[in-house]
Amino acid sequence: MIKNNLLKKILDIGNIFIIIAYSIVLVVFVNNPTKTYIENYFGYFVLGIFILQSVFIYKRIYFPKIYFGFLCFLILSAVSIITNYHDSSYKLFISLIQIFVFSIIIYNMLIYNSSSFPLEIGLVSGLMYSIFVGYFIGRDFFTGSILQRYSGTLENPNHYSFMLTVALLFLIRRFLFYRDKGRFNQVINSFIIILILIFSYEVVFFAISRQGVLLVFLLLGFLFLEVFKNSKFSGKITLVLTTLIIVFYTWYNVQNMPLVYNRIGSLFSWLGGTSDFEVDNSIYYRFAYMIDAYNLWLEKPLFGHGLHQFKYVNQSGVSHNNFFEILVNNGIIGFISYYSLYVYILYSFFKIKLYNKVDSNWMLVVLIMLFIADMTILTYIEKPNWLIFSVVLFIISKYDKNNSFIFRL
Repeated sequence: MIKNNLLKKILDIGNIFIIIAYSIVLVVFVNNPTKTYIENYFGYFVLGIFILQSVFIYKRIYFPKIYFGFLCFLILSAVSIITNYHDSSYKLFISLIQIFVFSIIIYNMLIYNSSSFPLEIGLVSGLMYSIFVGYFIGRDFFTGSILQRYSGTLENPNHYSFMLTVALLFLIRRFLFYRDKGRFNQVINSFIIILILIFSYEVVFFAISRQGVLLVFLLLGFLFLEVFKNSKFSGKITLVLTTLIIVFYTWYNVQNMPLVYNRIGSLFSWLGGTSDFEVDNSIYYRFAYMIDAYNLWLEKPLFGHGLHQFKYVNQSGVSHNNFFEILVNNGIIGFISYYSLYVYILYSFFKIKLYNKVDSNWMLVVLIMLFIADMTILTYIEKPNWLIFSVVLFIISKYDKNNSFIFRL
């Protein structure tokens, strides 16, 4: 018994540290093709801890019932590869299996640990490192005097922006969790607010991602409403004045930073119908891809052209839209199989609302955030996206004990 208790403590501590370490590595190296071996090594450690905990300590593995939808998606993808083989499709299929297994492992380790806090610490720490690296490439944090968009250690500004908004998502939930729970927690929340402002600043003025800006507005708007409705009158006045100052500061800087204005400022001009084609041709190209995708889907509406086939049947690259990419590649059957997870999150929003309005409202924001992200990037192949799924399903499991099949070992 003593040996078992000691082993449990060692593995539980190992669980915490390996999730923190792996989350940091995921942020720093996830899109760096020359450093994938580092992520793989840490992935083996995660797998090892998971096997030891599930076999020797907890003697059970949890499988979210809703993941059967994605299993159907994988089966359809496998059949499409057999009937229409392409080397890149096969490689993507293997990656999808790895991401799927990774999500299940993280989900189980969160349950074993009874908290998503280690994952959040690792994610935020990795992004702070990415921001810190920026000071050594000559950019000016306060004036925004940069010549190109910044991508941290993630190689791509859009991926960097998405990762920052994922961190914002978790920081905001943590802030709401600690609110009004003692002086020490207020100190923690002050630090969280600083991080929220830094990460938001990074998205708007350095990653300069249109999708990221929309997500920042969504997340900060949610935070504003949650704090506003639970504040006293004086607190509401302070919150409104602070928000106005931040909005004015942001607007002023967008107007006076050419690189930022050309992407962010022009977005709002385009929405108002006042900008020209030269500034916003990337937006028009995305709409053109959507039209092409719709026509391609009509050719094979049920099962699609096959996994990862859009770039070949359209001959102009990927669609930059998760909805149409899946429709073209996997048809309406694959589309329903994949997005059944989103429907389940929406269903859980109404169910959890009876127990915890903050968590349910946060979950609704998660769903809106995923939909916005899906309109601009291919999220189904992104590990950060599946990190969100793991955490969301873990939170749902606290309110619905029947959301998973339990395989006893």
